[in-house]
Amino acid sequence: MAMSKRELTAALKKMARLSSEFCEVQQKVAEHSVEVYGYEPADLDNDEFIDKCTGTSGVCRGMTADEFDRSMRKSLSHKGLHPLGPGDTASDRSTLVTTKPRKSQG
Repeated sequence: MAMSKRELTAALKKMARLSSEFCEVQQKVAEHSVEVYGYEPADLDNDEFIDKCTGTSGVCRGMTADEFDRSMRKSLSHKGLHPLGPGDTASDRSTLVTTKPRKSQG
């Protein structure tokens, strides 16, 4: 059933609000990830995180902090990397680490 203009406007505004909130939270997770692991989940192709938390596969259930940690450690291991140790910083990594929201194509 088609929405009225009022319903459509409300839905579009809600989508924009939720998308903006998602970007803010995603940025916090990215900054945490760089601080703790030296990389963002996307830098490691952490598919478990991407599938469970970003909605790229449709509705997602999220994950716990422990599940996130395991997924990051697993992704690091697959790349032959390890989490940052005491005194290490993300700038010690040889690959590019981005902590800015990615701009959409198009």
